[in-house]
Amino acid sequence: MPLLIADEATVLNDKNKGSYPTENYATIEGAITKSETKLAEETVGWSIRNGDSRIPIILPKDAKPPKSGSKVRATGKVRVIEGQLLLDAIKLDPATK
Repeated sequence: MPLLIADEATVLNDKNKGSYPTENYATIEGAITKSETKLAEETVGWSIRNGDSRIPIILPKDAKPPKSGSKVRATGKVRVIEGQLLLDAIKLDPATK
């Protein structure tokens, strides 16, 4: 079973909810690497290193492939396939930190 560990949690309300991803979406920041991960019938070609683990990521459609090893901030729909988190990104930007 996947496990997420957060550095902080924020209670969403009408004032701040526009600043965070919507339900079933997440923003993940880390170093992106080109590495194939097989999940069921799907093979994913990229992952984000976040802490000690890698989270497979599907790049946004028409996105220019990032430089492997660069720090990115990706937002998208989260799925769990065979017990592995997968981020289907709709947005990919350079990390600000």
